[in-house]
Amino acid sequence: MMASTIVTNVTLSSLCMRMIILLIILCNMEKVSSTVTATMTCCKVKPVLEECDWYLRESGNNKVPQKCCWAVMELKNQIQSSIDSEIACNCIKDGIHKINELNTMAFASIPDKCGIRLMHNWSHDMDCTRFL
Repeated sequence: MMASTIVTNVTLSSLCMRMIILLIILCNMEKVSSTVTATMTCCKVKPVLEECDWYLRESGNNKVPQKCCWAVMELKNQIQSSIDSEIACNCIKDGIHKINELNTMAFASIPDKCGIRLMHNWSHDMDCTRFL
């Protein structure tokens, strides 16, 4: 009887170890599958700045050019994660600071005037780190 108890204990111990190893593997697989990679680059933001350039220099009272709205919508559709949002935000922010005679009110009005809802409001001093 003692031999069968030892065999049962060894078998249970072995089974428990296998279950623990399996759980560790499954947990690590979950971490790997939930890892988010960034797909956004400043090259994807460039069309927004190019298509909206004229409007960004004007008073903002004019209608936003349709190509500008399309570029903003395309950018919105390419944002797949909070990391993408942060990258896009930083690229936009860097880009607008290079525009001479930027009308900050016109810049801030683009998403609304295009009828595009974004996760954040546009401003020349927006905090891009809040997307993480």
